[in-house]
Amino acid sequence: MPTLIDLLIRPRRLAERLAGCAGDEEALGLVHELVAPTSHAWRARLDVQVWAPALEDIRLEVQVLRASPEAYRDDLDISAIRDALVARRQWEILGQEMSLPKEPMGTVPGIDPGRPPALEEVEAWVAGYGVGAETIRGNDRAPELLDRFGELATAATETALYNVSLPSSRVPRPPRIVATAIRRVGPRLGRRLARGLVVPSTVDAPRRKVLLGLAVAALVVLGVLGWYVDKWAFVLGFVVSFLPLGALVVVLYRKAVKLLGPERPPPPRQP
Repeated sequence: MPTLIDLLIRPRRLAERLAGCAGDEEALGLVHELVAPTSHAWRARLDVQVWAPALEDIRLEVQVLRASPEAYRDDLDISAIRDALVARRQWEILGQEMSLPKEPMGTVPGIDPGRPPALEEVEAWVAGYGVGAETIRGNDRAPELLDRFGELATAATETALYNVSLPSSRVPRPPRIVATAIRRVGPRLGRRLARGLVVPSTVDAPRRKVLLGLAVAALVVLGVLGWYVDKWAFVLGFVVSFLPLGALVVVLYRKAVKLLGPERPPPPRQP
């Protein structure tokens, strides 16, 4: 999909503009002014971050633009020039995002939002930007995550009870007191297991116990359902799939360890 830069910067129009320059260096200076304008507050830093790394490729494209016949100008490659312009615009967008108000209700009326940030400040902000790179443990939204896990556990419990109550269900419908107990215990158990995943573990609550608890709970639920549906099919399926299931548990455990991120080191013991 073409970007706005691709639509605005066309090789033919750019070649026509550069054709009026006295030489290649003057044409290169014109392109330089597009990428890092003299009046731009970030001119010096844009020269370092955007212009200098692409200078030789841009110089070659400028020479080709000036030397190519008019009939072939629509098909000329100006990817280096476009990439430099895109990079500049991306830095500008990041600077605007960095300047957005941090308060939930926005900037208080009458308060000066402050000066625009320098590009060096934006670079430092981007270097520490963690949105999209968080793990389940490595973030500061543990209460919200616990709420979501609690909602999922509640939905899963209600879905299971509803399916059991259907006339077509092969699992016997539990008595009302059992269903009430499941409805109360299910979400709490899910939230308790989620707390071990979300909240960094300590010596008293290691992460491996939580993962093992989740795996055991899932196997128990599947085993009970399978036993009620068809005992012999369940036994045969369990025996046949025991090794693949074990391998799958190991793979999922390793992936979960990577997703959760490093554990917090245990606190030092007091003498």
